[in-house]
Amino acid sequence: MLKDKLKFFAESYANHKKEFAFVVSGSLIGAGLGLLSPMLIRRVPEELLPQGITPELILTAGALLAIYTANYYLNYKVEVVGRGMGAKIEFTMREKLFRHLLRMGYSFYDNAQSGQLLSRLVNDIAEVGNLMFAIPHLLVTCSITMLGSIALLFYLNWQLAIVVTALLIFKTFTTIKLNGDMKRMFLRARENTGDLSGQIAESLQGIRLVKIFGNEDKELDKMLRAGENLLAIQKTSFKTVGKLHGGVEFFSNVMNLTIIILGGVLISFGLMKIGDLLAFLLYMMLCMHPVFQLMMLTEVYQRGMAGVERYRELMNLPESNELSAE
Repeated sequence: MLKDKLKFFAESYANHKKEFAFVVSGSLIGAGLGLLSPMLIRRVPEELLPQGITPELILTAGALLAIYTANYYLNYKVEVVGRGMGAKIEFTMREKLFRHLLRMGYSFYDNAQSGQLLSRLVNDIAEVGNLMFAIPHLLVTCSITMLGSIALLFYLNWQLAIVVTALLIFKTFTTIKLNGDMKRMFLRARENTGDLSGQIAESLQGIRLVKIFGNEDKELDKMLRAGENLLAIQKTSFKTVGKLHGGVEFFSNVMNLTIIILGGVLISFGLMKIGDLLAFLLYMMLCMHPVFQLMMLTEVYQRGMAGVERYRELMNLPESNELSAE
């Protein structure tokens, strides 16, 4: 299963090597630049501000502005190139799937719902296009930012860093569990969305017969049942997403509170400086940003992989040379 997924991604990126390389390298440089600013700010409270407005303080402010500007430009270019790459992959997938469907026999369409096929051609592949950009961009950005931040946290104060790392590991395991729940929910939601689209398409295509035989209430009942099934799975998935989003926000606040309390204790015993505590908080905020991004990636990944599975399910069906209905 993993081998098939890796093969799919490798084949998708194969025709977009330049864009892929730019997204990876741009994300890498941007994440590296983001790690520089807290170290520069660290010197301001205790070393630079007490001396007043000095050339060194102005130079530090200028360096910070240059870092922020470069980071903005890199993020802009990565977004444009990366999302363009995802859109091209999406276009290619849709073309391949439509060509494949045109070669399917009559017997396939006798058993297939047009709404389901439309949902897979449009909605599912659109989710995959978003995923193709998010994977290289967010994986590189989050990995470099989190690993770099944790390393610098240990450099600033290893005692406080141990506590923070333990809390991060605990949060990681809870997120992995929610990740599995989300995958199942989004796959079922995709299936129910297709059922609803199929039912609506079937009713509208036969609207003349529906009106002739006075079956409006019957068709409405069918649509409502399909809609209620989708609503039920959406409510369940929203609870999972709510736990994920609310949990990250709560965890971030608890981390900041822990750092302030323990940092204050360490400062009172002379084991930490105020500048180091400020830098520690900034790196912790920097470290939490990828957690939010990974939370977004988790949602995009589950939606996208549900689309990939449904895409491959159709592409793996054998084509037919049927020329006439039986």
